[in-house]
Amino acid sequence: MSIPISPDYKPDSDKAKTDKPMKPENNNYASLVGSLLYLANCTRPDISFAVGALSRHLNSPQASHMGKAKQLLRYVMNTADYGLTFGPSTSMSGNSVELVGYSDSDYGSNFLPLVPDQSITRRSVTGFIFLINGTPVAWQSRKQQTVSRSTDEAEYQAMATAASMGLWLRKLLAEIEAPAKKLQMFADNQAAIEHVHSPGSIRKSKHVDITHQFVLDRQTRGDLDFTYVPSADNIADIFTKGLVKETFEKLRGMMGVHKIV
Repeated sequence: MSIPISPDYKPDSDKAKTDKPMKPENNNYASLVGSLLYLANCTRPDISFAVGALSRHLNSPQASHMGKAKQLLRYVMNTADYGLTFGPSTSMSGNSVELVGYSDSDYGSNFLPLVPDQSITRRSVTGFIFLINGTPVAWQSRKQQTVSRSTDEAEYQAMATAASMGLWLRKLLAEIEAPAKKLQMFADNQAAIEHVHSPGSIRKSKHVDITHQFVLDRQTRGDLDFTYVPSADNIADIFTKGLVKETFEKLRGMMGVHKIV
């Protein structure tokens, strides 16, 4: 397999009513997904979304879920010689340590489930990644805590979640190279970026939980700066949905996951 998960796979809308549940004696699904989760958290950020999607079915896996897990395992075996690569700083300022972050959200990606007794949800997926000198040091792919009413709200939540991690990394790096530098972050939704660039736009997002509003304050204080990047170049897109081979391989290379020669 050349991709970890199919682009059209919807984790919460499987054909569960016609699918066959796995027999208890043959159910090693949790063990397989758990092993892949360890890999995704340590050295293979490119499989984070796929592992997250499969982990939603640990309680009652169906035969189709095991098929998707085996597809992911085939991808891992096919790319066993891939890993994180480290390189020098590409900063034009001459700084030896350069931290940049990307955030993204796939609005309303979760469909109404067909599995009995499973809760109905349309929560979006947040994805972010931070790179130091082109190498991933922190990444995440997970459902948002609340349901978003629009694309820019989902992106705004993702930006706030990413900023929390980014500001911690910024503080950590300040102990290595003082003083702390402004954190450069990228997102692909201009409406969401407008929220953090214009304090007056808060009225358009006043219904959003206050836990996500701090990002506007930190932008105003000059601790971070969100800049627009086209979706085709937003590395965090790989954490929010399944992608076609060409797009997936491009973003995988941009995030610093390469074949180790």
